[in-house]
This record gives sequence, C-alpha cells and structure tokens, in this order.
Amino acid sequence: MYTIVTTTCLEQNDDIITPIDPGTGGGENPHDPPCDTSIIPSNPASGFTDENGCPIGTPTIPNLPNPKDDPCVKTKAIYNNTAVKSRYEILKGKTSEPNESGYGFKTVPDGNGGTTTQTNPLNPDTNPDKMKVGIYPTSYGYIHTHLDKADGKMAVKIFSPADINTFLAFLHNAQTNGIPFGSIFGGMIASDPDTGHNIYQMIYTGDGTDLPAELADDQLKALKLEYIAMAQEIVNNNEGQISHSDMQKIFYIFLKKMNMKNVVLSKIEYNTNTYKTIKFDASGNPTEETCP
Repeated sequence: MYTIVTTTCLEQNDDIITPIDPGTGGGENPHDPPCDTSIIPSNPASGFTDENGCPIGTPTIPNLPNPKDDPCVKTKAIYNNTAVKSRYEILKGKTSEPNESGYGFKTVPDGNGGTTTQTNPLNPDTNPDKMKVGIYPTSYGYIHTHLDKADGKMAVKIFSPADINTFLAFLHNAQTNGIPFGSIFGGMIASDPDTGHNIYQMIYTGDGTDLPAELADDQLKALKLEYIAMAQEIVNNNEGQISHSDMQKIFYIFLKKMNMKNVVLSKIEYNTNTYKTIKFDASGNPTEETCP
C-alpha cells in the first residue's frame, strides 16, 4: 500500500525597522521541516513513530470550545495544551538569538486508535527574520519568535502580513481536511520590558465562508512595504518607540487590507500569566480586556 501525504511549505518573513531606515527581507525556496526528536511523553507506546518515522509523544489536539464560545476560554485552552505551552517555554529562551525559531503542530495516530500531537521545528532561513513553515493535512497551528534587535534596529513584535497569510493557509488546510476551525491558531512570542515576555495568538471564529484567497508573493511584498512604512512613521514620531496599542492597530489595519474577518487577537503576559483579548472599535482603536 502506498500513502501519499500532501505538504505545503510557506516562507515566513517578518519585518525589522530602525528609527531611520526600513529593514529588508530575503529568503530561498522552502523545504519540509524535520521531525522534532525531543518529545514529551503522554501515553504512547515506547518507541512508537508515525508513518514518516517521526517520534510521537505530546498530548492530543486540544479539545477546544465551539468557535462561537468565549475567546478567553479558547485562548487559555490553546496556551495550556501541554504540547504548545512546552514549546512556548523553549522559545522564551530564544528571543535574543540571531535567527527566528518556531514549531508547528499536527496530529498523528497514537497506535491505539486515537491521535496525539507531534511537534515539528520550523526550518530557519538564511535571512534571520524568515522561516519556512510546513503545513500537513493534520496541521492545526504554529508558534514562532520575534527577535530582539540591536544596533538601532527594532522588531515589530506582533503578527506581520506574512504571519497573517500563514494563518490563512492553516485555515484553508483545515477547510480542505475537515479540521475544526476552532482548533486552528497562530502564535508569536517576544520579549517585553514590562512583562518579561508577551505572547500574541490568533484564532478564527468564522465558518469558512468568508475566508479570502492567500496572497501571492508580489502582493505580500507590497503589503510588507506598507507595513514597514507605517511602523517606521510611528517610531520616527515617537522617540524611537512603538507601543502595544500602536502594534495592535497596525495588525487590525492589515487584517482589513487582507480581507480577513472573524479573527480574534489575544495577548498573554508571561510573568503574570494574564490573558487578554483585544477588542477593536470601528476605527481600529484597540482595547485590552483582561480575561477572568
């Protein structure tokens, strides 16, 4: 018997700004990420591997609430899934490294008639702010770092247009393969002077009928220039600083430009374990609401 597995790989490119000049990005053709051999045992058979020879270990896909339910509950369920939280803990120690890091999550058979989660490290690119994200038929999310910068450079520590496009690709993959939309997420962790580290997460609360097409490379490049210019203007007019409110508003603007609807942004403040959802008014002005 032959098994054919379809895999999509996307280049993940984040943007860097300075108080003077915008940053640039680069990259090469993507390739499939390798297996992650460091596993967290749940209850798998000893030495059990999936059909690709990858070790299996972490708990199964989180049993998330219905997409119409409270986004605070969903945010907590995603973050507190052992597979996801453990990888965030690893990435917390990598936000000062020279290259971005990340993990993808997919379900695989557990050998007992059920499923479990396998994590795959995202492949680094020659560009320090770019990664290659593998999407498999059972993929349900990914997380990655946004880096600290030196020499007058500054990272925009919220989802970029490329991040949003990758999240959209995960949603299309879920639609094709019958994965509940409420299980799909995108995550980003970065250092923060006030909270040690912050995590931003995206979830989708729609039914799939409003999902736009993914953007082509030339469209993403055009949006990247707009994104950098917008962040650059804020930094130049604010003594070299960009606030969370500024970044959240930029995120909202680019969701609209990409015709993305029913996306909920949440924030987790690492040192206090505080969960927040970000609400936007009709003009895109954000308000952080603390979850109970």
